[in-house]
Amino acid sequence: MNLLHRQRGLSLWELLFYGVLIGVSALVVIKLLPLYMEKFKVEKAMQSIATQPDIRTLEESDMKNRLLRHFEIEDVDKFSRQEDLKKIFTVTKNKDNEGRTMSMKYEIRAPFLGALDVVLKVDKQIAIPAYSP
Repeated sequence: MNLLHRQRGLSLWELLFYGVLIGVSALVVIKLLPLYMEKFKVEKAMQSIATQPDIRTLEESDMKNRLLRHFEIEDVDKFSRQEDLKKIFTVTKNKDNEGRTMSMKYEIRAPFLGALDVVLKVDKQIAIPAYSP
């Protein structure tokens, strides 16, 4: 048996299969990447606010204003007013009365294909230490 005469390479079906596989992968990345980018921008803005030196003395409305400024800089279009953050952004006292917790909880929905939607849940909590003068 002469192996030199054996044909090598991809058949038309294999080429079609790999083309469809690459196309579906690209569709998933194109649809999901903006959702994850928004999630990372929201978490980055919250982390940035939590590391500011005067965070311990700020009220919830002041934190919302700073968060909105970060969203404007980071180009997060979903939130533009304090009313947009009313139900999803909260600052609560910890049970041990030592500090507070800043949390943001919501869902990002986007159409994927036809009537199929993609949902990404955002549930970020950051501890704020207690104020000590």
